Amino acid sequence: MVVDRDHAFLDPCAKGGSRRLPSEGHNVTLRILLDHSVAEIFTASGRTLTLRVYPVGDGPWRVQMGATGVAPASYTVVAWDLTAPEPLG
Repeated sequence: MVVDRDHAFLDPCAKGGSRRLPSEGHNVTLRILLDHSVAEIFTASGRTLTLRVYPVGDGPWRVQMGATGVAPASYTVVAWDLTAPEPLG
């Protein structure tokens, strides 16, 4: 898996480029957590990748996925909006 960070921010001083995780076969399960400027990617086998991104504006932000190779690819995405709990008292 390759994460391309070239479009993750508008600041020309920020480092772009790509980060890689080793392949885990044809069927891959990922959990991606986005929290302000931190993106954490967890694989089913326990590998992790943590990245900084610098979104500009109020959104909507997006995560794009694509596949290369000869076989068609399909994706299933489940998203949760995690909000801070109300203070007690």
